[in-house]
Amino acid sequence: MCNFRSLVLVLLLCSAALAAAQGSTNRTRLWQTLNGNAPLVIAHGGFSGLFPDSSSIAYNLAVATSLPNVILWCNVQLTKDRAGICFPNLRLENASDIASVFPNNSNTYSVNGVVMNGWFSVDFTLNELGNVFLTQGIYSRSDKFYGYQILTVQDVAKTLAPPGLWLNIEHDEFFSRHNLSMRSFVLSAFRSFIVNYVSSPEF
Repeated sequence: MCNFRSLVLVLLLCSAALAAAQGSTNRTRLWQTLNGNAPLVIAHGGFSGLFPDSSSIAYNLAVATSLPNVILWCNVQLTKDRAGICFPNLRLENASDIASVFPNNSNTYSVNGVVMNGWFSVDFTLNELGNVFLTQGIYSRSDKFYGYQILTVQDVAKTLAPPGLWLNIEHDEFFSRHNLSMRSFVLSAFRSFIVNYVSSPEF
């Protein structure tokens, strides 16, 4: 009951802050941005300070409590069967319970010249990842909101229908070495739904 009250209190505070921000806008004054427009709000993994990063509840709360033109940020990882998922880290065990679901399926890969051991999306199909649930990547945060499934990029774009979508691709070369084309995935995404921004340190 206490956790429910805390959640309601957080939602009320967010709503009050949003109402205050919208009520105080002065349309005649320019913003101190390059084009004078209001700055964009980029929800990195949704409302990920409270909920597991890239979970449906984190994305939904970000849309519900932010500005009308909020942009949802998705770190794209590719599965063995070429599905794009929104997941905050290349190593799946950093924000999910995959190590307990598939305890014997860790692997070792070189990523940008660094040898890494862990659970990687390239070793699993989307169907297999349906058995894995998101957790907080920072373990000092509450575990009360665990249990949300990993979302595909299509889930975020079509089911959640955000005002804007930003796809971030951090490890294009890693996926290419596993015969997974991030370029093909992004082009397919452009044909299927609206993507406002794409970024990558490797493009």
